[in-house]
Amino acid sequence: MEYSQHLNSTTIKNADKAKDQVAREAAEPGSIPLRLGNAHGYAWKHAAVLLLDCPKGKYPGIVEVSVDDRRDVEAGSADAEAFAALAADTLRLAGQKVYHCEGSAALPPGAPRLGKPRGE
Repeated sequence: MEYSQHLNSTTIKNADKAKDQVAREAAEPGSIPLRLGNAHGYAWKHAAVLLLDCPKGKYPGIVEVSVDDRRDVEAGSADAEAFAALAADTLRLAGQKVYHCEGSAALPPGAPRLGKPRGE
């Protein structure tokens, strides 16, 4: 389980790089889109990743949470829903208590919705 904040500055675009990487990974076979209020990401049977907008001062940014079972030691009975629920709880904690993101208070309780929202 990891969480971190990525920021864009005038010369370094770490938040944009993180968003692009998550978008690429979410498009891979076996990935399932996730939504939790304004947060989005993906899950598969051994991991989940969620991103939440979280600027710091004048710099745009995001908080990224990733939960996985370590690629070299996969759990025998892992599932996407369990990883998504753990990622959601971790995002709420990191967004509200660690990084104090404005949008974190609006994150709904419970697990994220798996699958593409209607209309997408």
